[in-house]
Amino acid sequence: VLNDWTQGEPKGWNFLSDDRTVTVSALSFYIHDSLAERKFGNVQEWNARLAERIEESPDRATYMIYLRKGLRWHDPEPSMLEEHPWLKGEHFVTAKDVKFTLDLLRHELTATPLKVYFEEIESVEEIDEHTVRVTWQRGNFYARGSLLESQPIPYHIWAFDPDGNPYGDPDVYAQFGKHWYGK
Repeated sequence: VLNDWTQGEPKGWNFLSDDRTVTVSALSFYIHDSLAERKFGNVQEWNARLAERIEESPDRATYMIYLRKGLRWHDPEPSMLEEHPWLKGEHFVTAKDVKFTLDLLRHELTATPLKVYFEEIESVEEIDEHTVRVTWQRGNFYARGSLLESQPIPYHIWAFDPDGNPYGDPDVYAQFGKHWYGK
C-alpha cells in the first residue's frame, strides 16, 4: 500500500502533460517502466529495463536502443475496453512506442514540462520493430539520463481518438494534454 497526498485533485493520470500534480509524477515511476535505470550504488552505470541493451556512441550523441522482445502493454480496465472495444487484443512494446513518445515530448505543440530535456534530439529512427536510433544535436551531460530514464507510452492508445481513428499531424501533439485516455 502506498499512501500519498496531493495539494490538489489530479486532472488525470497523464504523467507527461503539464496538467499533472507532484503525486501523478511520483506515481508514474511505479506505474510506467523506463528504458533503463541507474544502478544502485553506482549512478554512472545502468540496468536495462524495457531495453535489452543500449549502445552509446563515443561522442555520446547517438544511442542505439534494443528493446526486449515479448513485452506487452497491460490492458486498460474492463470498463475502458467496453467503451473502446478497439483497444482489445495484445499490444507489444515496440520501437514505434519509443519513437512516438520521444517525438511527442520534443514537439512544439505538446504541452509538457519535460520538453526541455528532449529538445536537442536531432532525430529518432525506427530501425526495426525492436530497435531505435536516437541522435542528439551534440553529446551532452543530460542526454543519457533523459533518454534512458524516459518512460514510453503506448502508441496504440495515445495516437488515436476515442473511436480508434488516428489523430493527424499536428492534432496528435496539440491534443496530448487533454487526451481522452489521460483522464
